[in-house]
Amino acid sequence: MEQLENQLIQTSEESLQSSSKEELIHFILSLRDAFIKNKDNSSNSVSASLCCATTGKPFDFNKHGKRKIALRICYLGWRFDGFASQPHSDNTVEEHLFRALLKTKLIENREGSCYSRAARTDKGVSAIENVVSLTVRSHIIPPSNGEVELDYPRILNGVLPSGIWITGWTSVDPDFHARFSASYRVYHYYFRPEHLNLSAMQRAAQFFVGEHDFRNFCKADVTQVQSFRRVIYSCDIKIVSMTHKSRFEWHLPPESATCSLQSSKNTSSICLAKLVVKGQAFLWHQIRCMASILFMVGEGLEKEDIVKDMLQHECFGAKPLYRMASEIPLVLSQIGFGGLSFQISSKAYTDVEKFLQEACTSLLCKAAILKDLLNSLHEHFIRGENLHQLTEPTSAYLLDREQGPHRLLESRKREASIDARRERQRAKNSSIS
Repeated sequence: MEQLENQLIQTSEESLQSSSKEELIHFILSLRDAFIKNKDNSSNSVSASLCCATTGKPFDFNKHGKRKIALRICYLGWRFDGFASQPHSDNTVEEHLFRALLKTKLIENREGSCYSRAARTDKGVSAIENVVSLTVRSHIIPPSNGEVELDYPRILNGVLPSGIWITGWTSVDPDFHARFSASYRVYHYYFRPEHLNLSAMQRAAQFFVGEHDFRNFCKADVTQVQSFRRVIYSCDIKIVSMTHKSRFEWHLPPESATCSLQSSKNTSSICLAKLVVKGQAFLWHQIRCMASILFMVGEGLEKEDIVKDMLQHECFGAKPLYRMASEIPLVLSQIGFGGLSFQISSKAYTDVEKFLQEACTSLLCKAAILKDLLNSLHEHFIRGENLHQLTEPTSAYLLDREQGPHRLLESRKREASIDARRERQRAKNSSIS
């Protein structure tokens, strides 16, 4: 091609006019072939450059400092298949988190990151505050010369999918472990209080406080769990009133009456209640099982002492068959770490706050529309009827209720006992070996 370009430059108008027809045709065909060959080479060159731009130079982590940090992470559980990575799903919070960490070159790989998590929430369960710890790339190479550290929340939030946000970070000691360094965990379970005797639920909830065996209030995994004893520091029913100005919550007084739709349907605020459980650690589905039993107490279907009876598994027996409360209203609210102070930059805070405000406004508008639809239905179709009797109590909370009349828990069929299941597991393992 270069030789042909030189020939073109040196060709004058006089020489072309004096050339024969055959010479001109040969010259033009040579130009065409050279152009096609040069176009192919150019395309290959562009493809190669794009490939290099995509992969880039190998990132040299040895040129950067490292430090161990804790990240505070929140997420909307209904968008993901749980927190922990799973072999059959790439839509877990942890999977998205590691993709972001690798993409932003904050870690070289998962195996060498010294990663740990404070809590493993199930599919559909949200978190206001979960915590992970790991070793990441740092701007600061000891000894520090006043360098400004990387803005970890903003860097990660820029590549994380909608529904997951890093809301703070802090430096931790090398021996810090997100799971074992946590002193307590707090879960909230939201529900509508209509038709429920909240005072009875509050009294029943106090039986959970203390150290008990919760095998009748969980989905038992005999292959992983050796002891079903857990410590509950507090367990309370609280009212949550959400208005356009502020959010209030308070403990129910002992004499509080049952909240009914008749007394609250015309109020301007959205009335919700929540079960607040603070404990050292929890079993699989423990909160959802506890909530399900308390709802039965609130409806008057079970006595308050049923909680105390089921905690005494030696006398009560194996777990009765009952359905758990839905996972959607459950949220991991807080994890206790003594001495940790998380930080977030004003830019990172503004980005998250803006999205959450917009999302909250959208959902509140949708809730207002649904409320208007309900009011219209009540006004035009069931005027004069007793709404308390017409409305199913299960509309107060999300629970896949058993069909037919309620059967007392103590008279229901039971699951196989923990001892029997362990014996079956031992026999199965022996046959395999």
